[in-house]
Amino acid sequence: MDLLPGLGVDLLGFVFAAVALYRLPLFLVQSLLAFCIGVTATISAFMGARLAAAGWVALGVGAVGLILLGLSAEPSPAQALPPGWRWILLGMAVPVAAIAFCAKRHNRFWAAPALAFGAGLGFSVVGISARGLGEPSGRMDVPQQS
Repeated sequence: MDLLPGLGVDLLGFVFAAVALYRLPLFLVQSLLAFCIGVTATISAFMGARLAAAGWVALGVGAVGLILLGLSAEPSPAQALPPGWRWILLGMAVPVAAIAFCAKRHNRFWAAPALAFGAGLGFSVVGISARGLGEPSGRMDVPQQS
């Protein structure tokens, strides 16, 4: 039962990220989501974990980069993806699954970079997919047959 608050906050963060993906530029939201590791490292440091000087420098550089990125970004409406692209994005699950399968079966030096590439690919697909969603209307629109 200790996991429920964490799962709730994680779900809430996903909802906020989806709203941000709809309202803000994709590159800005993806950068902010990727920098969550910096937030985690900072919280860990305040909870007693030791972070090397290079880690603090990396956090500072990342934070400055996000500030500059935020200053340069402007809100823009999301554009719907053409119908064919939706199938392409759905099909991207196949290479991500293949990368994970191969990396698990072959424990070689390239497994970690391959998994990182697959995670980045999945991260990009989710961001583009969420960006292309329409604004929820609160009701289901059923197409009329003629």
